[in-house]
Amino acid sequence: MEQHEHRASLKDLAHLADRLHLRSFQCPVITVAGTNGKGSCVALLAALYQSAGSRVGHYTSPHLLRYNERIQINDQPIADEKLCEAFEAIDDVRDDKRLGYFQWTTLAALWLFQRASLDVLILEVGLGGRFDPTNLVDPSVSVITTIDLDHMHILGDTREKIALEKAGILRKDTPFVCGDRAPPAVLKAKARELKTPCFFVNQDYQISETDNAWSFQDGDVNYVDLPKPTLLLDNAAMALKVVSILHPQLPLSLVAIRQGLTQVCLPGRLQVVQGAVCEMILDVSHNRQSLLQLKAFLSQRPCAGRTLAVFGMFNDKPVAETAEIMQTVIDQWFLSELPDARSASLGQLKAAFEGMPSQAFSDIQAAYKAALAAAGHHDRIIIFGSFRTVEAVTQLLLQ
Repeated sequence: MEQHEHRASLKDLAHLADRLHLRSFQCPVITVAGTNGKGSCVALLAALYQSAGSRVGHYTSPHLLRYNERIQINDQPIADEKLCEAFEAIDDVRDDKRLGYFQWTTLAALWLFQRASLDVLILEVGLGGRFDPTNLVDPSVSVITTIDLDHMHILGDTREKIALEKAGILRKDTPFVCGDRAPPAVLKAKARELKTPCFFVNQDYQISETDNAWSFQDGDVNYVDLPKPTLLLDNAAMALKVVSILHPQLPLSLVAIRQGLTQVCLPGRLQVVQGAVCEMILDVSHNRQSLLQLKAFLSQRPCAGRTLAVFGMFNDKPVAETAEIMQTVIDQWFLSELPDARSASLGQLKAAFEGMPSQAFSDIQAAYKAALAAAGHHDRIIIFGSFRTVEAVTQLLLQ
């Protein structure tokens, strides 16, 4: 993983950040950790605050097409020349410390955000929480979206162990929002230990939905008949809870909330594209929890024809489990290796999908073109399994 190559310790990184005055911000800081939904929560928060006219900085990973996407101000990726300025400033003070990819990026992001006159800053944790470089900055609100089994060789092999790593972003007396519907007990225990006000979905704030709208209730705050965003409602509810907490510093009108929910868009997350031949859905899901969410989405959105899947995944992800989970909602598979040394091989893919209607290809774009040639107007094509899978097809769609 990019975050875990040979690099300086977090203590060394904190020393560099202090020399560059990067750890304290004048504006509220929202730090978002979790297994799934981090990017969606960040996108929703950014859209909500931008709808109110706020100047919003947000930091995410990984990128889909360009590195610059990781560092954005009001949804505009940072310019190359600005990135170079930030890297030069870091290089001037790092002495002989060797920094990893993610450490360079995080320090550069913080350096750029310090100079951007922001009204609010949103930081997405790259991996875990406790030792992640984003944890250099004390948040005004901490968010943990969900906890599931992913990156287990780094974070631990149980939800409790993984939750403890992610709980590293919590701070004493600082509000904490959690969107996990079955939160590991360690999260509440850690919050009690730090005397952290904590807010859990369906316990401290509630959501309900109809076919075309949804409602959010949080104490005296009650928003009804809200427009449904293109992203999952649990992530939207977390964002609204954060907005409620920060309301004294960053007031947000109902008009701005409705506008933000309507306008939010995040490529590669249940992204529906109407193609010339048929509908396409692009989703970066690559672990059990996100795969189950994708399956539910497809089940709730039936199509008249067949569902064709363009699929590639890394070899440390649940390839065989994907076949088991998705077999009832996919009619035909177009399998491919990814352009990465960690890709599941064609042999692995063929073994996992043995007995299912499938074809194997040497690259994702070839698999997509074959699916497109096989599709009729009443069919749909699902592209999923990895950021790299979605990236390859997105490049074709943009041509």
